[in-house]
Amino acid sequence: MEAYAEALCSDLVGRAADCAEYSVDTVYFGGGTPTLMPTPLLYKITEHLARYYHLSPELEMTAECNPATANREKLSAMRGMGFNRLSVGLQSSRAEELLALGRLHSFADFCEILEDARAVGFENLSADVMFGIPKQTTHSYLQTLGQLCALAPTHISAYGLTVEEGTPFGRMGDRLCLPDE
Repeated sequence: MEAYAEALCSDLVGRAADCAEYSVDTVYFGGGTPTLMPTPLLYKITEHLARYYHLSPELEMTAECNPATANREKLSAMRGMGFNRLSVGLQSSRAEELLALGRLHSFADFCEILEDARAVGFENLSADVMFGIPKQTTHSYLQTLGQLCALAPTHISAYGLTVEEGTPFGRMGDRLCLPDE
């Protein structure tokens, strides 16, 4: 992670001159689980952004978050770095569906992260859910959506499971029992 953060910071410095006349209004830390990154490394990256780029006063800075990889202390530090939007990956509220996906969190963990995020000042909270996952039914999907809506996130993103070659699900082939469309 240190090597990645160093490379990213180096790239930010190297491209800053090309962006000098622009104002940055969106920064997105995602495509993985950035909350796994140690806080000092996140700080170093956000510090480079602030030092080398003109950040808009209306900047939206988002981090994706897995409920199993964050806590109130981490979220508080991130809020202090300027993160003002959190995108939390719920996927499902059902334990058997989360287990089928290999997720490390529970619905209770998700609820706790939302509570912690709100407690440290996050007002813009997004949640991701997934459909078409093993063991899911129409009823269980609607139950997940209902439970999630009751928590009043700012935004909900719904994604269909994509089975890719070379992944554990992809190697299962016909043994993978997925709901029909």
